[in-house]
Amino acid sequence: MPVQSRLAAGAFAPEQVRVIVAAFDGAWQALQSGNSYLAKPDYSEAARDLLAKRIIDQVTAGILDPEALKDDAIVYLRQQLPQR
Repeated sequence: MPVQSRLAAGAFAPEQVRVIVAAFDGAWQALQSGNSYLAKPDYSEAARDLLAKRIIDQVTAGILDPEALKDDAIVYLRQQLPQR
């Protein structure tokens, strides 16, 4: 199920949505401020999608610490996409 559909379907409580957004925004900002190639146009769509899916999966598993989710998502993303 696409990320937007999962969020729009009301699958998460408001606090979970706040955690998802905080973790995602933090992860994306970290990639951008670190000048990661993953934030560049050729990779950004895939990177953002993988970040969101990983964070949502972890929240579904019960993890609600935005900082831990952010860090985990960045590590996961770097493992999934090709290195440069």
